[in-house]
Amino acid sequence: MKDFYEFRKQNIIYHKPHRFSEEFFKELLDTITGIYVKKYGAEEKKQELHWILIEDLRSFVEFITPFIQQAIAPDNRFREDLARELKDYEARTGYKPTPESLAREMAYVLLNKIVFYKVLERYYNLPKLKPLYEKGEAQTCSMYLSKLKELFNKAVELSRDFEAVFRTGIYDAIDFIESEEVLKVLDWLIRLIDSYEIERLGDIVGFIYEELIPGGEKHKLGQFYTPRPIAELIVKWCVRNPDDKNTGSWL
Repeated sequence: MKDFYEFRKQNIIYHKPHRFSEEFFKELLDTITGIYVKKYGAEEKKQELHWILIEDLRSFVEFITPFIQQAIAPDNRFREDLARELKDYEARTGYKPTPESLAREMAYVLLNKIVFYKVLERYYNLPKLKPLYEKGEAQTCSMYLSKLKELFNKAVELSRDFEAVFRTGIYDAIDFIESEEVLKVLDWLIRLIDSYEIERLGDIVGFIYEELIPGGEKHKLGQFYTPRPIAELIVKWCVRNPDDKNTGSWL
């Protein structure tokens, strides 16, 4: 497939995450038998490509969050080293995350870094971020995170910018329990971003990041708290000159 981005844009009609429930299988049967299309019509249900991307990115966060939480907070209690860092973090910011909320924020921030790196590598002379597990360059989750950190530091060094995106304080303490499934889903994310060439979505990138975290979840992540790296990315994409203003709702 020479241009997967164009293929998805032209051919995908309906895309949504699934749950193994009675409702899901009923809808699947309706879809397969054509009842769904007869009821709604293909064009009525066809989704914009950026909504498909939002669902893909959300599914990534949903999948990896439990693996992070188990690593940073075994038995739902923060590891001692991280607990000490969080104590200082709370004193500075007044924000005290739960293990689940911190794990989810770490997932969003890691996603943010990978997406932003993949965009920057097209405009700076950066090493190409490839599926590291598939290429045999990272056989464990710790190796994968270490390789990513090297690339993120290289992005700061060569671009002489974006330090706030790639060096994220407490979020750099992200860890995973070892799992081949995590390695595979990290590879999947990298291939996904390559297939979209996300910068071709133009200013819609800011909208994607605005909509990425569902409204109810924003509240659970700390009184509508937006991790600075995600806010930084939105600003860099949406504010292109001094006269630009925010006309919509933010995270």
